[in-house]
Formats: sequence, structure tokens, C-alpha cells
Amino acid sequence: MFAITLWDTRKKRLVIARDRYGEKPVYYGIFDDKLIYASEPKALLAHPAVKPELDLDSLRQYLSFDYVPAPHSIYKGISKLPAAHIMTVENGEIKTRRYWNLTFAKNGHIPSLEKAATELRDLLTDAVRMRLVADVPLGVLLSGGVDSSTVAAFATQHATETVKTFSIGFTEDSFDETKYAREVAAHLGTDHYEEILSVAKAADLISEIGTWLDEPLSDGSLIPTYLLARFVRKHVTVALGGDGGDELFAGYPMYLGHKVAGVYGAVPGFIRSGLVEPFVKRLPVSTKNLSFEYRAKRFVKSAKYDTITRHHSWFGSFSIDEQGPLLTENVLSQTHGDIYAGPRRLLEICDATNEIERMQYLDMNFYMAEDILTKVDRASMAVSLETRAPFLDPRIGQFAASLPLDYKLRGNKGKYILKRSVEGLLPKRILTRSKKGFGIPIADWLKGRLNPLMHDLLVPERLK
Repeated sequence: MFAITLWDTRKKRLVIARDRYGEKPVYYGIFDDKLIYASEPKALLAHPAVKPELDLDSLRQYLSFDYVPAPHSIYKGISKLPAAHIMTVENGEIKTRRYWNLTFAKNGHIPSLEKAATELRDLLTDAVRMRLVADVPLGVLLSGGVDSSTVAAFATQHATETVKTFSIGFTEDSFDETKYAREVAAHLGTDHYEEILSVAKAADLISEIGTWLDEPLSDGSLIPTYLLARFVRKHVTVALGGDGGDELFAGYPMYLGHKVAGVYGAVPGFIRSGLVEPFVKRLPVSTKNLSFEYRAKRFVKSAKYDTITRHHSWFGSFSIDEQGPLLTENVLSQTHGDIYAGPRRLLEICDATNEIERMQYLDMNFYMAEDILTKVDRASMAVSLETRAPFLDPRIGQFAASLPLDYKLRGNKGKYILKRSVEGLLPKRILTRSKKGFGIPIADWLKGRLNPLMHDLLVPERLK
């Protein structure tokens, strides 16, 4: 992971580059005919030539994605260098280009599932081993899911002392995964620490977030990520995590959702509109984590869209249809309505031929880079904790992309080959449990302790 600048004194050329997946940020802009760049918008905004103005096109992107995707930022005139890009500045001319890309081409002999699982295991153990090199105390962020448990398992094999693992839980049972993390920690013999996030702690944290986040990000897991980072930093300086496993090995339920959408689309329209949709709308609202009601309503609501729009409507807060009544006519008239032009352009350089792998590619460049990795970087850097992601070793990404989709998503089981590669290293219950995700019980909190705060922030005067 890196964000670097190099000044070539001989050629008078500036080179700025960002790592392959976007773990580290670069912001830049032209103000008063000068290029100004930094790792954070607040550094640019400190310059007298830079005025903090809201970019309305970026606002519309934010409302659709829940984050502002590169090359945009929420500020007018400030851009983000996208992941895997290099920028050169020479003779007053700025050029950017992509220097690395995954290929999904299935060239040559395809290894058997068992051989591929063995090769993946070798790659993973080496990626973890490399990232354990440090001259400061080191630990592992352990949620109890497959990805972080895999990292913890390989860390215990290579560490020279007992590995420290860290988890965060919730008082609300459907969101709490600490029992799984404890099971993995006991199985691996780690020195395990955990903390519980209550609504009271969340309320105290909310006012702090804006001081270090710089851009809006409506991923609720930002709150427990920050609390976890702050808690972990009391014990270690470097922490390994499981980020990237879902994108590389098709672990998100949306990938299966695209399979189901193909079948659902073949159902006669009068049955969908007259029977299925009314039934789903009548399902009682549940505030449990990834409840059937939540998933069913999201699925039906977005099934009518094309693949790209459908995919991001499953992720984001506001669909394309909802932006019309949400924004004023003035904002709508000043902005570009083609929200998903960026993803479409990106797919033009993707050589995957099937729908699900193409969505994986989008997620690596959009959701993972601009939400997941942004969230982890900002929260950890706010407390001076360095985080490392072994799954984002480029060898693993390219190997995963070269495998048949059936090795990653088999039937309704995501991360199939990853689980095969770590059989015997982890408890069977960890490998077979359904995915939870790092969500927070925001619905219950907004109905209770956070309700007054919500009303204070959303009064009509503020929204205008």
C-alpha cells in the first residue's frame, strides 16, 4: 500500500502514484495555476487559494453510492487519484494513466479445484507472513468471519510470539459476532481482546467523526471500525485485517442476487407485480441484521433496473428514482443525471465475460476502494494504527480473477475455494456459517437513544 510522490530534478517532472487497490489516498487540484496535492482534503483546504465549495455532481454520486467515488471528491475543484493510477506533471501538462489491472482471462490449463485450493493456501500464507514483518507490536482484527479468521490462522503459523486478536461486539444479538471470534481465538490459541459498542458510545463518537473523515461516508460500520482501531491501538501499532476477501472470492450476497434476478426476470410481469411485490411490501419491518424482509424488499425494488444500476441500488441508500423528489429542481438542473457513467466506463477495460465477475471488478474499484478501504484507512490513521490487508496482495487478486467463477460462487455458496483452502485450519462452524457483515443496529438506535440527535440534524432549516 502506498501513496507516493517523486520529483525528478533532472527532467523537472513530478510523479504521483497510488497503490493498486486504493488503500492510501491522494487528493489534488489546480488553484491559481498551481497544482496542490496531499493525502487529505483538509491539507488542501488549509491553502488560501482553496475554497471549500460543495460539488453538486459529487453530492448526487454520494446519494447513490453512499460515498464519493474517484476521481471525484465532495469539494469542487478537488479530485482523487483513482487506485492503480499514476499521474505525471511535466512542462505544465498533467497526465494520468492506469498502471495495473486485473485480467479475468482463463488462459491455458485450469487447475483442478483441489490444486487451486492448495495454491491459494500457499499464496495466502506467504502474504500473511510478509505482512507480519514489523519492529513494533502487531495484532489481527478478528470478526469471526472466514476472511479475518483465515488471516489469524496463518498469522499464528508464522508469528514468533503469541498473536494478539481483537474484536468488537454489540449488545444487540443479531449484530454481535463476538462468540464466533472467541471460538476462533480459542481454536488458534491467540491472546484475545474484545470491546462492546453500545449506543451511548456511538452517540459520543458521532461528533468526532467529521474531524478526521474529510468527506461524507454513510457506511454505518465506520463507527465500530473507529472504536475498534482506538481500542486496538492501546495494545499494538500494526494490525492485519481480512479486507478484500468478499470482492475477490464472491462473498457478498449481491453476487448470488444477480443469479436469482435472472430467474426472477423470467417470471411473467403480472405475477411479479400482482403477487410477489404486494406480498414483499406487506412483510413486517425487522431491524435485525440482514433480515429476510430487508433483503427481499431491496431485491424486488431494484430488480427492474439494468445490472449496474441494480447492483449499486442493492448497496446504496437512494435509488435513481428517489433522487428526483429528494433534490431541488435547481440542483437537478445543474447536475449530470447519468450517475453510473463511471462504472460503465470502467467495465470497458474489464475483460470478464460474465455478469458476476464484472460486478466483482466494479466492487474492487468502487465499493472496496472508496468505501471499505477508505473507512479503514481514515479510522485507523485517526489513532495512528497501521492496518495491513493480506488479501490485497496482487498475486492473490490475479490468481482469484484467473479462476472459473464456479470455484468462487458454487450454487448459493460464496468464497467456495477460499473455504476449501483453509479446511482443517478453522472450526467447521466458522466455514459454514452465513455471512453477517460488519453492520450496526442503526435502526434500533434511531428509534431510541439517537432519535433526538437525528431530528436535530434533519430539521427542514438545516436540510435547505
